[in-house]
Amino acid sequence: IHYSSFEHKFSFGGPRDENWYKDDLRNQRLIRFLSKKENRIYSLSKGLEAEYGKVKIYFNEPNNISIALSIMKKSFKKSYDLYLKLNLMHGSGTKEIIEKDKSMLYDYFEEIITSLTFAYIAIESFSNAAIPENYKHKIINEKGIKEIWPKESIERWMTTSDKVSEILPKIFKSSNIKNEPFWSHFKELEKFRNEIVHQRTIEKGTKLDSEIFKSLINYDIFTKIKSAISVIEFFYRLDNAHPFFPLGLGIATFQIHEIDDIGQHLKLIDI
Repeated sequence: IHYSSFEHKFSFGGPRDENWYKDDLRNQRLIRFLSKKENRIYSLSKGLEAEYGKVKIYFNEPNNISIALSIMKKSFKKSYDLYLKLNLMHGSGTKEIIEKDKSMLYDYFEEIITSLTFAYIAIESFSNAAIPENYKHKIINEKGIKEIWPKESIERWMTTSDKVSEILPKIFKSSNIKNEPFWSHFKELEKFRNEIVHQRTIEKGTKLDSEIFKSLINYDIFTKIKSAISVIEFFYRLDNAHPFFPLGLGIATFQIHEIDDIGQHLKLIDI
């Protein structure tokens, strides 16, 4: 599956491009070792084993970020097609969704909410994957006490937008992402996601607030969803060889780890 939508360019870069070897871009990247003893490069794929009763199932591990991106884009296309069929982007005046189109409108809400939610999940997964295991974040709390947060605390307690704007620029030595034109759209995406996941009640707690649906039929919602790709590409172009980053976002150069002996090495690691 090649991600052909959202305007970003997909291109092969030859044998040094990880995309070159994939028939499905939701795969994990290969793990490559140069064994000096044999003077050969070995390419390994990550596998998973699931066991239920007497059945064992083996399969290649997918990339979490790619799965989220794929769901996002499929629902984006479906919701956009429904939006056009419903003629929600009318020029002026009033428009009423009549009874025969009600089911189509509800289908649109399902797809746009799915796309929006998984756009945010993709960013959340991407930001967590980008933080090294030994990374420490230093802050001064409200009492003036210095705190040091390990990766586990960052993942659990920091908002995704804070990880993207405060942590990742330090890791990738990037410019300030808040100055990018897509940043305001991403913040709106985060706001909508939070409103959907943490729905409020009104009328003394007897009814869920449905105001969010008004915003979801605004054409700008598609721009906000697309901002997820812009956020990922902002950092991806600084490190397109990162082993946990998704494929299909441009050239994906791969890393080769130099070792003495592949046989001895595989005995020491758990892949």
